[in-house]
Amino acid sequence: MAVYTRLGAEEMARIIDAFDVGTLISAKGIAEGVSNSNWLVETQRESATQRFILTMYENRVEIGDLPFFLDLLDHLAARDCPVPRTIHDRDGASYRMHDGKALALIEFLPGVSVSEPTAGQARAVGAALAQIHLAGADFPMQRANG
Repeated sequence: MAVYTRLGAEEMARIIDAFDVGTLISAKGIAEGVSNSNWLVETQRESATQRFILTMYENRVEIGDLPFFLDLLDHLAARDCPVPRTIHDRDGASYRMHDGKALALIEFLPGVSVSEPTAGQARAVGAALAQIHLAGADFPMQRANG
């Protein structure tokens, strides 16, 4: 499982509360991923249930790179690209620090991983990549490729 850092229920509830997305109902570790800890988080606000992905960036991520990647997600989402939106915390930050590690909360996009894509699915991915490429053309930030 790709959860390298364990968080207790009370600790997870405090983290989620900082993002003002409702009351934590559940948090389940996600097996996919190789370098970060990831959870599928479910919250409730009034009668609405919402799902998010919480990522704790482990030691292999440069914290200074996070604003670029998270702002890029927001930029693309604002242009109707098929990407998750970053959930900002109560202070407006796109990520928070917890015990020396960065945490980010993003929208959950439903779907399944496809093992053997069809030609139609491949075309849809190509169209989505073109949309992302065009929408990113006016993104103001730059980052050297590592």
